[in-house]
Amino acid sequence: MSWADDGYRHMMDCIELNTANYHVLAKQHLANSPTNVAITSVVRDVAGLHASDAKTPHLSLVARLPGFEKDQLQAALYDEHELVKIRCVRKALYVHNAENLPRIFAATGATAAKASENYMIYRGVSMAEYKTLSEKILKMMPGNTMTAAQIKQGLTTNKDISAVLEYMCDCGLLVRGGSSDDWLDEQPRYSLLSEIYPHMVLEDLNEKAAMAAVVSDYISAFGPVCSADIVWWTGLGKIRVRSALRSLQSQIVDVRICGIPDVYHILQDDLQTLSDLQAIVKPNVNLLPASDGFLLGYADQSRFVDPKHREFVIDRSGNTTNVVLVDGQILGVWDVEEGNLPTAKVHMFDFVQHLAGEKIFAQAKRLGEFICGQDVRFRQCDKMEPLHTRPPGAYLSPLAGC
Repeated sequence: MSWADDGYRHMMDCIELNTANYHVLAKQHLANSPTNVAITSVVRDVAGLHASDAKTPHLSLVARLPGFEKDQLQAALYDEHELVKIRCVRKALYVHNAENLPRIFAATGATAAKASENYMIYRGVSMAEYKTLSEKILKMMPGNTMTAAQIKQGLTTNKDISAVLEYMCDCGLLVRGGSSDDWLDEQPRYSLLSEIYPHMVLEDLNEKAAMAAVVSDYISAFGPVCSADIVWWTGLGKIRVRSALRSLQSQIVDVRICGIPDVYHILQDDLQTLSDLQAIVKPNVNLLPASDGFLLGYADQSRFVDPKHREFVIDRSGNTTNVVLVDGQILGVWDVEEGNLPTAKVHMFDFVQHLAGEKIFAQAKRLGEFICGQDVRFRQCDKMEPLHTRPPGAYLSPLAGC
């Protein structure tokens, strides 16, 4: 099914794969990105930062913003409240611009809340118990920012309060905070959403309009994309994605990528940008963290990784590890070993030219110093054990033991 009108459908016979991938790199602030870009601009342009692990959003910004420091994201999240953590697409935790919270909540909030409700019940908290506990919690919260442990001290219960608080966040009652001092502190500090964002109304958008806006944001950040990619990334299901695409049909152009049979979608406003794509200085090198949104944006990552290397990049659960991108292709894996002798490590699948190697070395050292807070050694690993043969969670330390 085509979503664009006939006037635009045949503007481009097919796009070369490299051109399509370079376009995405530029949109994702991974190539030809202007300097001195605001964090909020990057977060908007990449359709949010995956944040299930505390390191990921920071390292995603290191890859996109020269000179980025930890306290910049911490301040934007917890002091200035320009950014917010919300469980949204695929029920995953993301960092988004606070101004987009109403439409993200309207589009994905029901799905996220249902998952939290089910988990809370699984943890032994009934809906009747939730009603009583949440009412007590809401009376405690005005003027306060509190951890789950602090909140539980004020309640006479042995119930799983963390599960209750997460459900309250996903229902739009509370907002997840944190510490502006410790970038790896994953213990949420909860506040009333109405106090942090006093003028925000989460019910401003209806669900269908919100879904269309979220799908449009996604296509802008990741296009050209096929319908299967949109379904995968949003987690909204085929029927709702199809409805969103219909409502956006005047804004979407259908294109083809040479050699690939699928129909891809791109925003009409981006078609000229794609046609006029500036040459990218090669080699274009990016070191991206595990679960970076760039790779999680696609149902099929074969545009970026050779099938023979997939087992080193993606584990059995679909988690992506720390990757080395060279001109948009995954050619290796990186890791940082902390401890007495902190070391930045890289494993390359194939030989890369000298200039690419220099850029990989420099970026690995930068990431090591960012993570460890001190100078690090560098090591090139000759071998790597495939992720699918290793225990769950190995994707977070892909070169352990090297």
